[in-house]
Amino acid sequence: MVDAKPFGDYESQLSAGAVRRELNKFYCGMMKPGDDRDVCGSGGVATGHWGCGAFGGDRHLKALIQLMAAAQAGRQPLVYCVVGDKQLEKELTGLAQTITKTRCTVKDLWNAVAEYADRMERYERYETSLYQFIERHCRALARSNL
Repeated sequence: MVDAKPFGDYESQLSAGAVRRELNKFYCGMMKPGDDRDVCGSGGVATGHWGCGAFGGDRHLKALIQLMAAAQAGRQPLVYCVVGDKQLEKELTGLAQTITKTRCTVKDLWNAVAEYADRMERYERYETSLYQFIERHCRALARSNL
């Protein structure tokens, strides 16, 4: 069972400890019982708004955490059920395309979330959305690796 942690506000969800906890929790939830390997490496995973709703999780951040955990666990494809949220579907599709095109790694995504959280804390309300920030981060990394 993969339980989510309840959150009261957006900023607390962005802390390194909170992201690490949710990332590890979802990663472990995708492991096969009794599997001796570090990752299961077989079969995709279908998921959705895990930890949102009553737990107060942000859909954008939780989708990203699940994407990162699935990639690290070798569980592909990840099918994210948006349950009628067309805006999230559009944004998540765009983010996934950017990540794929730029070859952004889970480590790169982790660093982007940490940098975004730092900016949110310093400026109280950062003007760029999480996904826009990550897309810019991934494109900048891709340019610097040319």
